[in-house]
Amino acid sequence: MLYSSLVCLAGLTATAAARPSQDGAAVATAPKSEGRFKLPFIKRATTTTDSKIASRAKTGDVPFNSIWSMPMQVGTPPQTLELLPDTGSGDFTVESDLLAASLRGTGPIYSPGSSSTARQLPGYTYSECYGSGYCDSGIVYTDVCTLGDITVTDVPIQVVNSASAKGGGQTGNVGLSFGTPQAANPRGPSGFLWSIRSALDSGVFTVAYDDSTNSGEFEFGYVDPSKFTGAMAYAPLDVSSSSGGEWITEFSGFIVNGTFIIYSWPVILDTGTGGSGVPRTLADYYFSQVPGSTWNSAWNQYQYPCSESLPDLTIGIGAVTKFTLPGSGLAAFSLDGTNCLSKLGVSNSSPYFFAQNLMEELFIVFDFDNAQIGFGEKPKSGSSPGTGITSGASAPSNAGSSYVCSGSGFKGTCQNIAWPNFACKNLAGSNVNYNVEAFGPDEGSCTLYSDSICETPISSLQGVKNPGNSNINSNVGSFVCTNPAISASSSGTIYLCSAQNWGGTCNNYNWSSYGCQTLDEAHMKTVGSAGPNVGSCIFYVDAHCGYPASSMPLQNPGTGTLSYGNRVGSFMCI
Repeated sequence: MLYSSLVCLAGLTATAAARPSQDGAAVATAPKSEGRFKLPFIKRATTTTDSKIASRAKTGDVPFNSIWSMPMQVGTPPQTLELLPDTGSGDFTVESDLLAASLRGTGPIYSPGSSSTARQLPGYTYSECYGSGYCDSGIVYTDVCTLGDITVTDVPIQVVNSASAKGGGQTGNVGLSFGTPQAANPRGPSGFLWSIRSALDSGVFTVAYDDSTNSGEFEFGYVDPSKFTGAMAYAPLDVSSSSGGEWITEFSGFIVNGTFIIYSWPVILDTGTGGSGVPRTLADYYFSQVPGSTWNSAWNQYQYPCSESLPDLTIGIGAVTKFTLPGSGLAAFSLDGTNCLSKLGVSNSSPYFFAQNLMEELFIVFDFDNAQIGFGEKPKSGSSPGTGITSGASAPSNAGSSYVCSGSGFKGTCQNIAWPNFACKNLAGSNVNYNVEAFGPDEGSCTLYSDSICETPISSLQGVKNPGNSNINSNVGSFVCTNPAISASSSGTIYLCSAQNWGGTCNNYNWSSYGCQTLDEAHMKTVGSAGPNVGSCIFYVDAHCGYPASSMPLQNPGTGTLSYGNRVGSFMCI
């Protein structure tokens, strides 16, 4: 059967005895085996009140109608349980026969008294409450899990003996956050991931879902390259925001109609929540591409004509990395046969939720050794882009337009980059250290933005020429020019240079102990005093730098070739 690869046996093996932690709590150990295993799961129908899975989601904002369910066998003799694999929690919690019969859910329950090897941790209790209003509490036991060929002893399990309401169709949650269980008192028992870490080849697990079978699998200890195409897009964990070990990262923006919208939004990668919740700003821009789409306040998201195909959604990570959710996988269900809802539910507060329904469209890597999350794209399945803004939702009126423009003698590209809620901005305050190789040809691009010297937001900049071609209009902003085809050395020399047919000046800047650095406030120079107001160009080394050949020609945007030897990198032109 599909689930034969996972058996969890309660007990203590001679090869892997429990070792106490400093505070006396048991810590799981495991014999080294092949170092990798798979845990299959299925997708089953549910409602938001079916179980505790509404834990962290704002359930009034994020509708969903299915959850992942992973069968496990626990105890001696084995007891088959149905568990939610939950990256949003570090707690391994199961309903038990210690709970009053009237409060037990419809799923199987765990009976520690029927397991000859279950062991209660003296003095340990737990209690937890969820976003749905459900609360439970109980005591802590340990068990032995056999995962494929790997046997892990003394995995802490929180056993429910009291609850505020009747449970749902699952036995409980197996927490896959990288932190310790948050509900246990006193703190100390290891979370599931750290309980099994010593048995793994690598501290990583992945999630792959197959739409055709409504099932998937978690794979532990390795990353299967056959499960995704192209380069894996990795995002660093925001550990400072993850007090409970949640998998939190930050996306840097998204692409709509060929425009990269610079918009940072923190997200929790949560397999324990069915429906995702994205920022309203993202939804506004995305559905501006879908004819006939309108806001549905009852569902707190956009509805759209079912006859319309949804466009792909590309999401940015940092300065250069991106991944794409296929539009063909973003449709959710029909409201009335005419209007449909998507998987892009809107959440009214941050951090937002990248949950089961969006993860199903990708191959996800949870790397707890290196504190990062990977987003791999599945093979395309015939999704088609939207038809543009022809009717329905309109683009936000307060959006500022910024253009990446090619000019005479500039071998760049022309792309549109914008900030929502646009106003005069200083680049240092906009988290925009963008090398745009991910969004344009490798020869380079130039982002036009409105900076701190402007007086009013810029509504349209079509036709604005690149500095060096001609005088630019007042208050048109500044350019961030990058050439990702050229890497930079660790030289500390920064050039403010004039070029052919350009009225700027040339100055030299040095930073001590200079290396690969992002474009932050320390690297920004207003050069009005250094030369004519026509503009100047600051040559700097950015976060994407490396080591180039000994001499490389560098094309100044809109001007002739300038040779800086091996001191190459990116430009900020003002």
